[in-house]
Amino acid sequence: MVSLYNGIKAKGVQTILQQYQASIIDIYNDQHITLSIHPSQIEILASLPFIQFIDFINAPFEKENILNKTDHRSNVLNSDFSAGRHYDGAGVRVALTDDGFIGEHIDYQGRTNQDAVLSVNNGNHGDHCGGTIMGAGNLDPNAKGMAPGCDLWVYEAISSNNYILNDTIYTSPTTSIDIVSTSYSDGCNTGYNAGAESADRQIRTFENVMRIFSAGNNGTSNCSYGAGANWGNITGGIKSSKNLIAVANLSSIDILNNSSSRGPATDGRIKPDVSAVGTDVYSTIDPNDYTLFTGTSMSCPGVDARRPGRAGRARLGGRAPRRSSASNRPRSAPRSCR
Repeated sequence: MVSLYNGIKAKGVQTILQQYQASIIDIYNDQHITLSIHPSQIEILASLPFIQFIDFINAPFEKENILNKTDHRSNVLNSDFSAGRHYDGAGVRVALTDDGFIGEHIDYQGRTNQDAVLSVNNGNHGDHCGGTIMGAGNLDPNAKGMAPGCDLWVYEAISSNNYILNDTIYTSPTTSIDIVSTSYSDGCNTGYNAGAESADRQIRTFENVMRIFSAGNNGTSNCSYGAGANWGNITGGIKSSKNLIAVANLSSIDILNNSSSRGPATDGRIKPDVSAVGTDVYSTIDPNDYTLFTGTSMSCPGVDARRPGRAGRARLGGRAPRRSSASNRPRSAPRSCR
């Protein structure tokens, strides 16, 4: 992955790169180029004046869940009794980048857009995460998601890096995504990479957007941070982003699950950023059923629905009207955690 300096467009440098036997694989946002090149050419590539950063292709994405059981805790802001607040995330648009098509399930009915994954279905991991975010609890009210009024756009994370890097899901009037949920890994504490840089840029540029990631399930692993096992083992480089939120896994009594990945990041910054219930989470699976899963994959979508100013226990904090474009959105919550 090659990142270009601001003002340099990928299409304008393709011919130069090809002179060094580089094969262009893909281009994201006209600033990032995935390419294949012989190792002997890498130093020459790095010397080119328009190249800001070179990063190896990420390790293959892997799902981050361990089968087990449940907990949903948005009962105060989205209460059922008549005098309650009823903040259910209506008007908020969440993107789930996971294992493809979710459903069939009555809990998603009328609130998903799955045009990007109509021919892709790789299991129940995404179904479970999606249900935690926005399940209606129609068959079993105990499985109601954190923001049962929000809308969900579904993408595939495994083979579609463009859904991590592309800006179009934030800028298109037909999507205008507010929150992106990803419960996948790409290596173990691999350091600040091009994906992390891209996530930081997106969150700064699109002030109404937040990216949420699972921290990982390598809690007892030694990922060469330098402090032995149980330290420095968040799963992936993009999770080292300074602005996105990486989520650890707690039990329902706020005890850190032993499998939950620990920080710090490779450069010493504190990670994960927050913790949420990810142990024994009860949520949807296909078709029209529910089950218990455990992992940071399950804690991540719980935070999607709780971030201040957004859905769930958050913009569960405000039933905002549906927006038709990015231009009339309110500013997002501050990027610092207090």
